Amino acid sequence: MTRRRGTAPGSELTRAVRGAGYVATVIPTVKTTLEVQGMGCSGCPEKVDAALGRIRGVRAVRIPSCNEAVIYYDRRRVSTNQLVQAVSRCGFTARARG
Repeated sequence: MTRRRGTAPGSELTRAVRGAGYVATVIPTVKTTLEVQGMGCSGCPEKVDAALGRIRGVRAVRIPSCNEAVIYYDRRRVSTNQLVQAVSRCGFTARARG
């Protein structure tokens, strides 16, 4: 299997892992970007990252700038509204982009 990073279909990865003798399950992960207002100090992104990371079903959080958060999550367990609420509970204003 020769592919660039991040481009292999889940079924191909599952077969490869199972072929190596392991158990594999593909978890449907989606990406969303939240616009976040009010993060003004260096500790703010850490606070938002921690709040989002505590949500069951969130796989990864990236905060590339002081006004956005990129979240990868299992949409079967988490809604965009739950992500926005978690950021709001930290004292910031958030809304889904797009």
